[in-house]
Amino acid sequence: MLEIIAAFLIAFALLALFRAIDRKIGNLQLLIIILTAVACLIAAYGLFKINTGKLIGGIFGRGLGLVLAAFGLFMVVKYPDILKIQDYELDKEGGGRGFTTTGIFIGLMCLVLGIYWLLF
Repeated sequence: MLEIIAAFLIAFALLALFRAIDRKIGNLQLLIIILTAVACLIAAYGLFKINTGKLIGGIFGRGLGLVLAAFGLFMVVKYPDILKIQDYELDKEGGGRGFTTTGIFIGLMCLVLGIYWLLF
């Protein structure tokens, strides 16, 4: 269970940094976003480190990790809405994205969790 929470924190930190790049924000807001992302990454590392019980282990865990990592990579890189976003600029702040951000977030969670199950 701790590994799912850690994957959530890592995905949140990476997505916060990704979304901060798109917006034109001031230095103070960017500093707050970066500090929040670093705090989430440190907390996730701590959760991964204290995790003693494996949620899924053995050869089944490695296979599921490979499938989950492949699905996460698809959601991050080739999500169906990604190509439509690259064609036009956003004229509103955060508008016009639909479920793309949610799909990328779910993909990042699956990718982190899949890599963790595959390697450890």
